[in-house]
Amino acid sequence: MDREIEQNKDVARLRKRQHQRELTARFYKRLLQVFIVTLILCSSSLIYLYFWLYRYERSSVTGALSRYIYQVGARKWDDIYRTDTNYFTELNTKENLITYLIYVYGDKNPSGFTFSFASQSEDGHRFYDTYYNNAKVSTLETYKPKGSSTWKVRTFVSAGSFTFDVIDQASFRINDVPITTSYAHEDGHIPYAFEELEKPDAFVATTRYSLYNLVRPPLPVPEDEATYMAVRDYSANHYYIGPKPTSAQYSEFAQEIEDTAFTYSRYITSDSTFHQLNAHLYPKTAFYSAIVSLDNQYFSNHDSIDFQNTTIKDVMPLGDNAFVGTISFDVVVQAGENVKTYSSSYQIFFARYQETWRAVNIITISEEQ
Repeated sequence: MDREIEQNKDVARLRKRQHQRELTARFYKRLLQVFIVTLILCSSSLIYLYFWLYRYERSSVTGALSRYIYQVGARKWDDIYRTDTNYFTELNTKENLITYLIYVYGDKNPSGFTFSFASQSEDGHRFYDTYYNNAKVSTLETYKPKGSSTWKVRTFVSAGSFTFDVIDQASFRINDVPITTSYAHEDGHIPYAFEELEKPDAFVATTRYSLYNLVRPPLPVPEDEATYMAVRDYSANHYYIGPKPTSAQYSEFAQEIEDTAFTYSRYITSDSTFHQLNAHLYPKTAFYSAIVSLDNQYFSNHDSIDFQNTTIKDVMPLGDNAFVGTISFDVVVQAGENVKTYSSSYQIFFARYQETWRAVNIITISEEQ
């Protein structure tokens, strides 16, 4: 009897333990289910939040500006340049643009930038000034392409403006981008180098293009390189696009360039007089006034002067009554047994004056240029 009672107690204890295990199992099962549901809800919320933030970043101007600055901070140059070339007119090479962006933004923390609306153009482009520690760093240009829900952003290079005088409606391109009449332009200009002269009707009419957002001096290339050429004006951010010289023109112009450059160099070293140089100069120009007041007595005494290694390039007719060319040479000066060599490089603009060619301007070209 006692044994039966003990067995019943053992059975009751086992059933109780079994029941407790089942309760515990059901508890943890429900806890796991709650955890899984909570995890799914949290994940869904995070995913929703991510896509909402992503959509905000892509669709709002502020989000697009922040995203651009973070791209710069992460050095995502391929993405940045791809946006510039696909959605803006990017006349800079990738290398030049990257160099400029590194110079502008440096290693600044992207989260430290703030933005302030600056202006809006007629075509819907918005410009925002960027600040870092309350100091202006750059201006960002933004616009939303037609049919797009996202804003595109680039750094606006406010100082990089250049002009181009085009003769004979010659077409050209910069960084493989064709320059067409869709860009800012004006007809009826004479070549920039001769604007100070009287009788503008004597000079060829040009179409002047104005291009902006350039980091460095560009390399314009005529579409028809067999017929046309491009020459930079080293006195300004300016270029000429026009026909190449004929062989006869080149011979005539090259001789004028050499004679004028050598006479100018001899005048600087006191080896020729102003009267000799004056025969090569167009009167009443800014350069003429400057050279009249030049003190050329500073050059040290010497026995002889010679010109060697002469190179003439970028010879281009600017209509029938003007041309330009560049000459480089070494000036070898000897004083007793001492011999010194000075490298010289000049760009010279010529115009007709009383049936002769006269230099309107002589520009000294530095090694940096």
